Amino acid sequence: MKASNLLFALVVASAPVCADSLSGKELLRMMQTSDTHPAVGGDYQPTVYDGYVLGVSDGLMGTSLYYYCPPVNVTRKQLRGVVTAYLKSHPNDLHVPGGALVTAALIEAYPCKKKSE
Repeated sequence: MKASNLLFALVVASAPVCADSLSGKELLRMMQTSDTHPAVGGDYQPTVYDGYVLGVSDGLMGTSLYYYCPPVNVTRKQLRGVVTAYLKSHPNDLHVPGGALVTAALIEAYPCKKKSE
C-alpha cells in the first residue's frame, strides 16, 4: 500500500463525522461556484470555501502533532490551489467529509520532514 493511501485512510478514519459536515463533493461545488461567480451581493460561497480551507489549515497548525508543515510564506491562494487540485484529482473520494480531504491534501502537499533529514 502506498504511503499516501495509508495516510488518506488514517485521516479519514480519524475524521469526526456529523450530520452537518460538508462532503468533498459539496466543497468542490463551492469551489467551482466561486471560480465562475466571484462573491457578489449575498453569495458567500467563495468566502466559505476559502474559509473552510484556511480553518482546516489553521486547525492543523494549532496542534502539537506536526503532520503538515507548509513553508512560512505560503499564501491563501496556494493553499486553495493545493486543495482544489486534490479534490479534482480524487473524484472517487468526494463522498468523504471535506475536512478529511482538505487535511489529506495539505499533508500530501506539505509533509513534515523527518528530523534526520
